[in-house]
Amino acid sequence: MTLLDVGFGLAGSVSHTWPIVYAAATGLGLVFYLCIVVTFLRWKYFVTRAVNVLGHDVGVTPGWSVGIWFIPIFNLFLPYLAIRSMLVCVGGSAHSRSRSSTSGGPCGCWIRS
Repeated sequence: MTLLDVGFGLAGSVSHTWPIVYAAATGLGLVFYLCIVVTFLRWKYFVTRAVNVLGHDVGVTPGWSVGIWFIPIFNLFLPYLAIRSMLVCVGGSAHSRSRSSTSGGPCGCWIRS
């Protein structure tokens, strides 16, 4: 007889609490994920708007820079092109050989996942 058979002295209540704990952890994980997604999309919107206000042509509007994440097939490459375009507009290099740019950065991670 093990501690799990006895239920840690709680008369078997441990086996009934695990689904509740799992559901709560899953719910918290979902809430956390949604908060991260909303924060990232807001950041993308405000960065695109700021670059457009500075007079640079990014090629997308702030709304479109967020909306392209929700269009199947296009969400595989258009977000990367928009971010690369913004990087070039603010003085970065689109052809840098850093580790993050050769792996595609955030968009490369999104595609690989």
